[in-house]
Amino acid sequence: MCIGLSIQQISTFLTVFVAFLAVFIAFSQMRIAREKLRFDIYAKRFEIYKNCVIYYIAVNEKKSNDEIKKSKELFTISMRESLFLFDDKKGIHSELKNFSQVMEKFKYKIENNHPVDPIDAENSLLNIEEKMKNYILFNKFSKWMV
Repeated sequence: MCIGLSIQQISTFLTVFVAFLAVFIAFSQMRIAREKLRFDIYAKRFEIYKNCVIYYIAVNEKKSNDEIKKSKELFTISMRESLFLFDDKKGIHSELKNFSQVMEKFKYKIENNHPVDPIDAENSLLNIEEKMKNYILFNKFSKWMV
């Protein structure tokens, strides 16, 4: 050999190199898995917010009874999921319950041709947005994002 390394030295070097490479790959996979989990949780949280908006729009725009019923079902499922996806101290679940009550009153007024002012429903939706803001702002999601 020209450079004076024996086969055993080269073998030792390659073994150490492969071991470091394996550790690097394992660490990278761990970080990717953690970010994937964070994104999945983010997506579920955003879905809850989206279902609130869909329910509000369905009622406010006087969609068909089937559309309102479907949007309410999605919202109800989202409200239940919120128990597991948000910190209790933030009050998001209680704000969603309040939104549900406000929307029922709003829907009742529309269905019975009472004068309707959507301000209560809009304010309730804005309160949800404010409480969920830190959970659903995508620019706060990951330091890996560009």
